[in-house]
Amino acid sequence: MYLIQCIQEIEASITFFCKGKAANAKSMMSLLLLAAQKGEEITVEIEGDEADKALKSVRKAFATNFGEKEKGDLGENG
Repeated sequence: MYLIQCIQEIEASITFFCKGKAANAKSMMSLLLLAAQKGEEITVEIEGDEADKALKSVRKAFATNFGEKEKGDLGENG
């Protein structure tokens, strides 16, 4: 999973909150159990020595649709 790859080695605790549930952002199982759906609000809490680096990585993951191309985007040669 792209998000986990981006943040795995960062020295920070990253927690996502959605619908009263919390998930460790470095754990795929935890994220799956969060069951956040497209359009739902997610709150992010980041703590630790590399919190700024973690925030930048989380923002990048969300901004790039978690490393996925948009539907219908076949690339330059498409």
